[in-house]
Amino acid sequence: MLGLIHWLPAERFRGEVGASLNVGGDYWRAEGATFTPSEKPGAANRQLAVGRLDAATGSSEFGILDYGDGNSYLMVPSRDELGRQTAELLDALEHAGILSRAQHVIDQVPVADARRASESSSRGQAALGGTVGRAAAAGSLTSPVGPRGSGGYGIAVHGQEGRSDQTVGALLERAVERIAAAGCEEPRGDAEALVADVLGIYVNELSSEGAEVAAPEVVAAVEAVVARRAEHEPLAYVLGRAPFRDLEIRVDPRVLWPRRETELLVEVATELPEGARVHEVGTGSGAVALALMSERPDLRVTASDLSPEAAEAARENAERLGLPLEVTVAEGLPEGLEDVDLVIANLPYVTDETIYDRSPEIRREPRIAVTGTCGADGLGVIRGLIEETPSGWKMALEHDMHHGPAMREMLRDATTLRDYQGYERVTVGVVP
Repeated sequence: MLGLIHWLPAERFRGEVGASLNVGGDYWRAEGATFTPSEKPGAANRQLAVGRLDAATGSSEFGILDYGDGNSYLMVPSRDELGRQTAELLDALEHAGILSRAQHVIDQVPVADARRASESSSRGQAALGGTVGRAAAAGSLTSPVGPRGSGGYGIAVHGQEGRSDQTVGALLERAVERIAAAGCEEPRGDAEALVADVLGIYVNELSSEGAEVAAPEVVAAVEAVVARRAEHEPLAYVLGRAPFRDLEIRVDPRVLWPRRETELLVEVATELPEGARVHEVGTGSGAVALALMSERPDLRVTASDLSPEAAEAARENAERLGLPLEVTVAEGLPEGLEDVDLVIANLPYVTDETIYDRSPEIRREPRIAVTGTCGADGLGVIRGLIEETPSGWKMALEHDMHHGPAMREMLRDATTLRDYQGYERVTVGVVP
């Protein structure tokens, strides 16, 4: 959810003669919506508008200073607020049409150094200039409380033709900060994966690239994917792929992205005798069935999913990997399925209530694959599959960490396997 920007009234500063901002050694005096230098004539086009951002991390005031020469600065009162809320503020300014996605943040510097740093840069199209200048003059953006007295900290903002002397290392650190500020669980790992993907290198190569200058198009591409991750879009969706066993599986919002704990289903099936028949229900991306075919090409593996979109995604992965997986669209077991040695499935088991107890990323995945018609106990879909499966067939079913006892009651001769975190995750047994 974007933070809300509230522009502060111009009257807030009128009458406060001497309210000032230290920028590059010059003191600027508040006069309505315009900051005029106290001792430098001819610079009335330098506009300053101020607002307050109300965001998930709290509220803070900010200023936007437009020099009118292709350089603008976003300012907040302290370094702490800059680090905590700048990402949310930039998103909100972009949403309000004040900051264009075509622009990018170049540097994070003390305000006193901002002007000096920008003077050595090439001039680009102003990121904020025209919009802020015209609006301030018209009175719709107003005078700031902003960083005052001895200054504060600011962000220099330029157009795409502006400064490009950003290193890959600095770009990575900014990505980490933004993803961390959004509350994602593994900000550094996510940032490394995204930056490496944009650069077309492996994550372990980032250290050797850290001092390299990032081209403007690289900066823009990284900022775009980091913004998506900061909105809690699953990393696998942003990258368009996820590792699973020894395969790379293409994923998108049509399907769940495959988790490491689901590999237990593959491990169970690899223990089958040569030539055994396996069918996966709810294949999604096809990750489980395809990994099994890759590791045990002697097995006869088929798959199905009730979602036509998911079935198509599985077929696309099969074609890309060169594996002849037959995928049908069906709810539960497909008609005519016979002589199966093992049915495997990772069906929905998260309830409509408990989904809000989990990370927000799961709510970006297809609800039909996450909650389905699980019911209050989360076992509704799993229970239905067991009931329609012929007696005597063997099943391996993934479930929630607290479902082990119930699963062992529904299947006979059942055992429950623990995942890599030690939770009961897959139960293997025979249909009564």
